[in-house]
Amino acid sequence: NPQLLHALGMLEVRAGNVARARERFLSVIKAHPSFTMAHLSLGRLEEELGRYDTAARHYAAGARAVQPDGRLGAVQLWQSWTRMEQRRRRFNTAHELYKRASGIFPDDTQLLIEWGKLYLELDQTHAARP
Repeated sequence: NPQLLHALGMLEVRAGNVARARERFLSVIKAHPSFTMAHLSLGRLEEELGRYDTAARHYAAGARAVQPDGRLGAVQLWQSWTRMEQRRRRFNTAHELYKRASGIFPDDTQLLIEWGKLYLELDQTHAARP
């Protein structure tokens, strides 16, 4: 059950057992590669540890995970990934990620709002307008 395994991983995170949490999330991903919450949680765990390249790999893997309905990943993976890149001041990377994500999730208002905030942060308000 991926939800149960993921919940056990989250318990390990809360207990401060990073290695065990990572193992739990990886076991979920191995058994259920389309379970995006495990990719997201593992990406966030690695990001919190400052392992940004590893976090990006997990966000990307989850974003590419084909869902039972044929969609790719979940918008939350893209949002977390782009926010991480913004915090790292990798604005070109964040822009490209927003662009790709908006092609997959064109109607996600939160994604579009966050993309607009990137332009505001860069003082490029003209680019934030439709």
